[in-house]
Amino acid sequence: MVRRRGADIPRFMDAAAPGLLAAQAIGRVGNYFNQELFGKPTGLPWGLGIDTSHRPSAYEHFATFHPTFLYELTWNLVLAGALVWLGHHRRIRPPGLFALYIAGYSGFRIIEELLRVDPASTSSACASTSSSPRSSAPAACSGSSTSKAGSAPSDESPQAHVRPRSASRG
Repeated sequence: MVRRRGADIPRFMDAAAPGLLAAQAIGRVGNYFNQELFGKPTGLPWGLGIDTSHRPSAYEHFATFHPTFLYELTWNLVLAGALVWLGHHRRIRPPGLFALYIAGYSGFRIIEELLRVDPASTSSACASTSSSPRSSAPAACSGSSTSKAGSAPSDESPQAHVRPRSASRG
């Protein structure tokens, strides 16, 4: 659509980057209400209380956890502000700001994932296919579709897929 209208795609990408970060920050607010995307236990004053029903079983005796969703929300807004500032005060060739968005967001997510202990969910279409809670949904879907091709439907629970595969399964 952008190309059809004759717009410069790299400049459009640069213009969209701060907005994408702001949208991602707004989306993190939902993680507070859903009690997800929390980190390791903490005694810090901003530690977040999580209901026992949402805690991993190994962490049921801890009261407060790092609010990693809040860390990500804050980082996204700071990075969006930095990109806007850079766009107005520095000459960065397009799509340089978009590249900084990708690098900054990805770099922070790597650090954030080191703090997390909550079980990450995959999309509903792939809910029972991933054996790792940190797997991305596309990787889980593509990996499971190749390993289960041609297999008959099963009555197994999603937890049954967590067991190691036997040598006879392809």
